[in-house]
Amino acid sequence: MPIECGTGYHNLASNILQFSEIRSLPIPINVEKLDEGGRITETLMQRKAKLHKSCRNKFSNMKLKRAEKRKRQEEPGSPRCTFTGVCSGATTFKPETSCFFCGSSSETLHEASTFNIDTRVRDCAHQLQEKVLIAKLSVVGDMISQEAVYHAKCLVEPYNKAERSKQSTINGNEKKIQDVASAHVVAYLEETRAETRGNAPTVLRLAELMEMYSSCLAQLGVEVSVRGHSTDLKERL
Repeated sequence: MPIECGTGYHNLASNILQFSEIRSLPIPINVEKLDEGGRITETLMQRKAKLHKSCRNKFSNMKLKRAEKRKRQEEPGSPRCTFTGVCSGATTFKPETSCFFCGSSSETLHEASTFNIDTRVRDCAHQLQEKVLIAKLSVVGDMISQEAVYHAKCLVEPYNKAERSKQSTINGNEKKIQDVASAHVVAYLEETRAETRGNAPTVLRLAELMEMYSSCLAQLGVEVSVRGHSTDLKERL
């Protein structure tokens, strides 16, 4: 599984070091060889490290917390609770079992297993100014670190909303530019009419006006088909 961002490499490197410090590495790793003169994070980034999903999960925050808890219990002189059956439920770490977006635990849930998901969800949340979603994402760590799970339809929803919002903005901007271009053509017609007042009328072909309109749109950064130019100009004139 590729690790697509520096944050992901940093979290992985940090967890590897912590596992090593408590001597509880989930798989055999020579930590010293991971440091090639800089930090482990730089080594992972330079080599564009990739992990199987199952291997990446072995170094998750949840597994680290469990390993630290076991280590504390194994330390000499560590007080042991005599009411294990009563208080164990209060100290057991439970991964997320409800949808990150809607909070429901019904239907099939999927794990957030790539950093692309976290990045794209953040982009959509800020584009749409979804305050509740932004608040959830502001928790320390990415969606993978949070062991986030989701319904497929819930993940797609912010994607679709952001795309519709983006398209609406683009269409609105294009309409404004088309208004400017058509105003330019109308101004030309008015000037021509004023100059030929009292003389023989000047005949202006639609093709010439369409070319003027198209040229103005092109200068303003909008490209549409010739047929679209003609239809749009007729409607505006």
